[in-house]
Amino acid sequence: RGGDEIKRSLARQLIPRHGIGTMSELIPLLKNDNVAVSWAANKVILDIANDVSVPGREADRAIVAKQLLDALAATDVQTEQFTLLRILPLVIPEGADLSAIDALLYQDNTKERARRALQEGNTTEARAALRKALPKADAPFACALMDALDKTGDTEAIPLIADKLAQGTPAEQAAAARALAPTGDPTYREPFLALAQSIDVNHRFAVEDATLRLAHAMAVNGGAWDASMALFRALLEQSENPVIQGGALAGLGRRGDASVMGDNKWGKNS
Repeated sequence: RGGDEIKRSLARQLIPRHGIGTMSELIPLLKNDNVAVSWAANKVILDIANDVSVPGREADRAIVAKQLLDALAATDVQTEQFTLLRILPLVIPEGADLSAIDALLYQDNTKERARRALQEGNTTEARAALRKALPKADAPFACALMDALDKTGDTEAIPLIADKLAQGTPAEQAAAARALAPTGDPTYREPFLALAQSIDVNHRFAVEDATLRLAHAMAVNGGAWDASMALFRALLEQSENPVIQGGALAGLGRRGDASVMGDNKWGKNS
């Protein structure tokens, strides 16, 4: 804590070796007015969090997570909140009470950091918190939440995202299409095509690209090969964007066979 740089450097190297027992003394140092001290405390806590994040140290990991979550709930200092939100994804275990992070999803200055921490933590409770925030979020943040739910593979969020596809702003509809495309659900074929045709030009490419991704997922998932080929062909005919047209042709070539190339204006038999 003093001004001796050599001693502080040695402490920075040696304290992590003492393990989780030092956490109670380290966490208060995150709000120390001396930037060198708060920075060093941050890095030592990060080292300890990394140490306990490995398999076999679940008990220690849960203890560290609770200490950090308690600290997050107790502070309103934004720099400390951001530091804790960066570290927490390393140690959040299944079953942990994430109400301290959840509360920050509804504050303008902290919601993006909280969203990122929950996405990276990707526990059952983290995904539930992201889902809960989606219906109440403004359009830009709703888009970010849908991206997070897509990246966490949260199938329970699909009905909520489908609602945004049907009734959201253009930006929300485009984000919903991106999030739903990996499902490969053939029932989205017509809604995606209709949306790609009706949505404003600023979001059209995103929806058409999502439609390509949906067709690929349909082909890969199995059981909907004919529908996926039909979707590639429909998008090829509908889109005026050469990048999308090229993607549709590539999809037909990669996922299809000779039979799918003879019934469109690019592949008619002569």
